[in-house]
Amino acid sequence: MELPPGAPFPGFVEGASVAEPSDLLGLFRPEDAQLRWRLDFHYPRGIVPLGHELLAVVNRSSQEAAESVPVPTGRGLVSRLVGPHVYTTGLPVLDADEVAQRAAASSAEIASYPDRFLALWRQEAAAQEEAFRSLRRRIGAAHDLPTLGRRFEEANVLFARAWRTHFDVMYRLLGVLQSFRTVCAAVGIPDEDVPQLLASGDTSVQRTDQGLWLLSTAARDAGLTPVFEAHTGRELLTVLRSQDGGGSWWAGFERFVDAMGDRGDAVTDVTDPSWREAPERPLGLVRQMLLGGRNPDLLAAVQAARRADRLAALRAAMAPR
Repeated sequence: MELPPGAPFPGFVEGASVAEPSDLLGLFRPEDAQLRWRLDFHYPRGIVPLGHELLAVVNRSSQEAAESVPVPTGRGLVSRLVGPHVYTTGLPVLDADEVAQRAAASSAEIASYPDRFLALWRQEAAAQEEAFRSLRRRIGAAHDLPTLGRRFEEANVLFARAWRTHFDVMYRLLGVLQSFRTVCAAVGIPDEDVPQLLASGDTSVQRTDQGLWLLSTAARDAGLTPVFEAHTGRELLTVLRSQDGGGSWWAGFERFVDAMGDRGDAVTDVTDPSWREAPERPLGLVRQMLLGGRNPDLLAAVQAARRADRLAALRAAMAPR
């Protein structure tokens, strides 16, 4: 098959239209035919030119992190463009001797990481949260385009730091998981049982789900179920914003959006609005929970009970070692 032709947007020049190197994100080239590419599900609509810079930073962060571990079989991510659409692959390490060398080099890091993970994560997460809050304050105080331009550059620096942290943690935890699977296999634990032995701990994703669930139960208690049944999207937003529709419940929803509103539904898509810019999106999640969702705390408790039962059974079947 021929490689896909065409530029991602009119006037695109390979190596000049994206500030990051074109080997991170660019057009398909002959040597790319040796790799296995997938249409990237993170960008179902494709990306706009400004998003090229962000996606290239993501790929650069993955490559840097893959070398810092090092990941035995991969060198991080790379992407290619067909029109606005993104195809992504991992850069493989093909030489068996190099794979073995990289595995040996990373073994001590992977073995000690579980003991260090939580302290490292909390420290970096707190630092990034503070940097983000500071940036938000400076963005709010910017009233001219040159100042906003400088804030955008600062946002890109923080963006790159966050993605480097993402891949640093992800590659190490994947290594830990693989080691854990190996140990489980050695003592006779089926691979399908391994996920039942692992807990995620407290995460901001879980706290967001809990907040949405509390809003859904508060809406039910406030007698708003008929409103949620009758309306969706921005129409539901408009009705609930009125005093007759939302009342005091709306104030609680606004507090939630103020706390969680910098989230979005897409990755590196600058055309996709945040929850603060499009509050009908989290409102839609509240609606789903109200009309048929399940309590995330209850689900977590059920999973924890199953995990405890399974652990007890496995430990009883294992030798002390």
